[in-house]
Amino acid sequence: GFKGTETKRAQRDWKKNKTILSGEIQGDNNPVNNSYHVVFVPETADRTTVIDGFVITGGYAVDKPEFSGGGGLQNQGTPVIANCVFENNQARVGGGLFTWSRPSITNCVFTKNYAVEDGGGMAIHLDSPNVVDCTFSYNRASGFGGGLSYYGSKNILLKNATFINNQSLSKEGGALFMAHSKGAVVNSTFFSNSAKMGGGGIATFKSSPRIVNCTLFKNRSERKDLGHDLCTTGSSEGGGRTEVFNSILWGDEGGRIRFYTDAIPSVSYSIIMEGFPGGASVLKANPRLKNPADNGGATLTCALGEGSAALDAGGTHLAPKVDQRGMPRPAGKGIDLGAYEEQKPVYKSDAEPKKMPEFSAGPSGESKPVQKPPQKPLPGSGKPPVLRPVKPAKPGGKPALPSVKKPPGVKPPVAKPPGIKK
Repeated sequence: GFKGTETKRAQRDWKKNKTILSGEIQGDNNPVNNSYHVVFVPETADRTTVIDGFVITGGYAVDKPEFSGGGGLQNQGTPVIANCVFENNQARVGGGLFTWSRPSITNCVFTKNYAVEDGGGMAIHLDSPNVVDCTFSYNRASGFGGGLSYYGSKNILLKNATFINNQSLSKEGGALFMAHSKGAVVNSTFFSNSAKMGGGGIATFKSSPRIVNCTLFKNRSERKDLGHDLCTTGSSEGGGRTEVFNSILWGDEGGRIRFYTDAIPSVSYSIIMEGFPGGASVLKANPRLKNPADNGGATLTCALGEGSAALDAGGTHLAPKVDQRGMPRPAGKGIDLGAYEEQKPVYKSDAEPKKMPEFSAGPSGESKPVQKPPQKPLPGSGKPPVLRPVKPAKPGGKPALPSVKKPPGVKPPVAKPPGIKK
């Protein structure tokens, strides 16, 4: 992250000066003989272990069961993982990252990773690390959870995350899949994700998450009857169920939510394109969402267009105090639906208050305006540059890996490896 001329750690620019950790140890562009895990974190690692500012790429944890989780990084401890990019990694479970412990994961990007089974970008088993300010884009899984999958996680916190163009190739949960899990998905954006079966955006199985102030826009399931944005299946454990609050589910056609058995979600203070029977304060009016852009904050968001039905339409009892960008809620008369809170415009006077003109006496005693030379503009007073969002790159070709059928219920966790493979 350093250029070499810095004198303080705060001067580091990890995005511009990349530090790359690669599993491509042979240099032959053949992933089969790459490192199983580019980074391995043992159980003894605690919060004093910090993995910060790396590009982690080229891991291939596919062939052997004892090394089958986390091509980019496999974690068994509780480290801090921040400001990292997980790119072009492959694994049987958790293409970019696999964990069964509780690390802190902040401001990371998971892009173009692949899982033979579940969790193309990341897979989390049996624990609940906080995942904050992260982006998941163009990840794929042959099984469940193209972007991210949870199994047996009882205290999920997924906050300020953006999922774009992730895909489940044969199952459910194009962006996100949760099984036997509880917790909260807050202030997050799901855009243009897809699944072969249900829940192009989110799919849950025997889970009871709260989905609060989230935007699900233009997600797609190949089977409309299984829900483009959200699919809930299986009776929820502990009497709980999926709750949708202050959120937007919208796209090019209806069929945004579908549920099966007794996994009926609770929906309130939300916009659902086709409505939702039994929901409280559920609207069908157009939220006028814009495509994801850099509107401030760590992740891309979908702004609300003029005349949006989402403005001031939210409830208060579960709403976070800030939106996905960290901007305050509410900013108007009420809380806006979705992950983006429209802020009040700040008006500034385009000129100082007008003053009475100065006059001087002419040769005949008449009054004449005093002529003053024009003033030069102050340095830096020109118009600021227009910032435009950077679009994610399109994914590469599909890896030629076998498809794995998933048995019903929760799959057993990946066996812990005896140690890091050299």
